Amino acid sequence: MTSFLIVCPICFLVGIMNASVGGGGLVSLPAMLLVGLPPHMAIGTNKLQAICGLSVATLRYAKSGLLKLRLVVPTVICAVAGSLVGSHFSLSVSEEILNYIIVLVLPVVAFVVFKKDSFVDGEEKELVLTRRTYVTACACSFVIAAYDGFYGPGAGTFYVIALCLVAQLGARYASSHAKVVNLVTNTAATVVFLVNGQVCVPLGLAGGLCGMVGAWLGAGLVIKDGARIMKPLIALAFVLLLVKLVLGM
Repeated sequence: MTSFLIVCPICFLVGIMNASVGGGGLVSLPAMLLVGLPPHMAIGTNKLQAICGLSVATLRYAKSGLLKLRLVVPTVICAVAGSLVGSHFSLSVSEEILNYIIVLVLPVVAFVVFKKDSFVDGEEKELVLTRRTYVTACACSFVIAAYDGFYGPGAGTFYVIALCLVAQLGARYASSHAKVVNLVTNTAATVVFLVNGQVCVPLGLAGGLCGMVGAWLGAGLVIKDGARIMKPLIALAFVLLLVKLVLGM
């Protein structure tokens, strides 16, 4: 019972983060470890609760007209390919080296994100899909998914940022399309963990229900306020990621 009392409220807050800018795993995974789950089971259980919230967020974004299937399909395909590549190379490069690289890169990314007018909702009400949009969004999907497969922390947040700054999607569209990619990759990983018996299903589903409530609220905040609400949440995700990286060194 204590495990549920600790994990469920945290998953509610994580649902809000994941539905908007990502980075919720930086909070929920330590919570799973805190209640005594072995590392692999903690990861599997965390992914189960995450896909519950991501499903709700994706549904709410779709109902709001912020998901474009013509963009979703190629970006998901590129993300799956990138994840496979990243997973392959994870066996040959030290995580410690990547830790140092990310710690150095984070301040630069933060400066670009919080620079005035660099992270906005865009003036157009409807997303215009051009060849540039497809190429840059697919490239972002491949690269960020490769990082996710290789290492992972903060991948959802980085993907939202990349779609805004590189693919030049508005904040609402970037967040909504990032959720679909996250949902697909997390679902695939969850299946693997379930098959191998590395998921505490009752705890994962209980956390997932709380995460679904949080995700519904988080997606609503993005739909209503866009970049205005996302910037402070990205700042929080950056702080959590930096703490994790520094403590892991």
